[in-house]
Amino acid sequence: MHMNLTNPENFLHYHLKPTLADCTPALRLALNALRLGETNRLIFPRDEYHFYADEAEEKFCFVSNNSEGLKRIAFPLTGIRNAIIDGSGSRFIFHGRICPFHLDACQQVTIRNITIDYERTTFSQGEIIECTDQSISIRLPPEDSYFFQNGRIWFDGPNYLQGSYGGPYHRRDAYVHTLEFDAKRREPAFMARDCYRVPAHSFSETPDGLLKLNIEYPTPKPHVGNILAITHDHRDLFGICLNNCEKTTLESIVIHHAGAMGIIAQRSTDIHLVDCVVEPPPRHNRIVSTFADATHFVNCRGKISIRKCQFRNMMDDGVNVHGIYSPIKRIISPTEILIENAHHEQAGIQVVDANEEAQVICNHSLLPKGFLDIKSVTMINRYHWLVELNKPLPEGTQPGDCLESLHNTPDVNIEYCQFSSNRARGILATTPGKIRITNNYFHSAGSAIKIAGDANSWYESGSVKDVCIQNNQFQDCGYGIWGTGIIAIDPEIRPENHSNQAYHENIRIENNCFFTFHKDLIFARCVQNMVVQHNQIESSQNYPPKQQTFDYQKLVNCTNVASQFS
Repeated sequence: MHMNLTNPENFLHYHLKPTLADCTPALRLALNALRLGETNRLIFPRDEYHFYADEAEEKFCFVSNNSEGLKRIAFPLTGIRNAIIDGSGSRFIFHGRICPFHLDACQQVTIRNITIDYERTTFSQGEIIECTDQSISIRLPPEDSYFFQNGRIWFDGPNYLQGSYGGPYHRRDAYVHTLEFDAKRREPAFMARDCYRVPAHSFSETPDGLLKLNIEYPTPKPHVGNILAITHDHRDLFGICLNNCEKTTLESIVIHHAGAMGIIAQRSTDIHLVDCVVEPPPRHNRIVSTFADATHFVNCRGKISIRKCQFRNMMDDGVNVHGIYSPIKRIISPTEILIENAHHEQAGIQVVDANEEAQVICNHSLLPKGFLDIKSVTMINRYHWLVELNKPLPEGTQPGDCLESLHNTPDVNIEYCQFSSNRARGILATTPGKIRITNNYFHSAGSAIKIAGDANSWYESGSVKDVCIQNNQFQDCGYGIWGTGIIAIDPEIRPENHSNQAYHENIRIENNCFFTFHKDLIFARCVQNMVVQHNQIESSQNYPPKQQTFDYQKLVNCTNVASQFS
């Protein structure tokens, strides 16, 4: 990569010229100029740039809801302030096990006008040629290469080897996951089920070159002619990660593939996404965009704004915003406790902070037991934290109860966005801050919008206090298995733990259009003060009938609900 130095408008601009070779070493020089404050703007002339894992910097990363570990990163940005990285519409192609962007403790950074893709994706796909009770045979394209070794399959390709930086294979890669996609609609097949943990030793190759999965596939059986997507890696290779950042803008970013989440932000403040797209590359046969969620926000603060974005064909949700519940593992004294990050993909993520308030919640009812004044937080290891308090624990606190930050509660505004053709849901929003979901289009296999909260599985907090879902269009949502309703407000609270006190409150669902082939519209559990009004419902015949569970609305342990459908 070649660099020229100019100084128009009091900015130092690095103009980075494209090359077919690895741009990573030259990029490292330009990024060093950002770190030293010699420039605050990095501009790429519009072209195609290639970045390889071989000489990329390594950094051990704790990434919530993704896989922790030592990662190679093309753009490792730490402590950068007031900087712009502008791709001018360029394509960045990544080769091997490399993450594009990792921002740590950066302030006022803008990344814009960049398309991200990989030479070899972390999934493969093939046309279903034959399906029996005992096996499925598929035809993979030449670019989705594989080999057999020691009685099992390994997926590989140019500069890519499943679960490896070129050294020993990871033992955890003994399984792959599969999902059927409709070849004509280019979306998850109607009511298709995830087939998790397919043993790598269950694959074989037929004499005519088909790849055969020797398993009893879950019902409904896949259809001949459809596409079987095989994800053969883990949530290792995020697209863009923000950690402890402030005032970040991502503008006109296109992500065609990431081997984890497209955009993941944690413990960051004020994040703005404008005109961003997550989708497979156009004019290409690939059926999957990102390995997991398009965007994900954990324990963030301030405002999260997502405007005019498009999220398609992910293997998980479009947007997920939540905090973290950390269970109390041990009460050492009335003012000292040991807490843990209970889900393995929350490793290393600090949940509460010194000199701030938190609350204790019951892990069964999810209701608060009292407030905490945090004196200090000490990391013991990636899963355990020692928390010292200024005042004694609330009465009745016991091991198993959870801590929740009262400060990592961002406001969320999502407007003029499109969510379609992806596995799972459109939006998950679980935060006490103001939530505004307006003027969006949804065509999700599962629930279009889910408001949850749980302290027993993913440990994602917290209770909503002010939600407006308005002027959205819901087009044939719920054609898959992921959700209890097109809008699902379903915290994970077992019936025996229901209380007179609601978990979620103050939700308005109004002036939306539901074009639907079923009547499972709104499911709500443990909600107080909900208004459903001026919503239009039109019948659709675009999908086969599916089993009805309720008509339009189902309420479980809810109070003060006013509903009107037209």
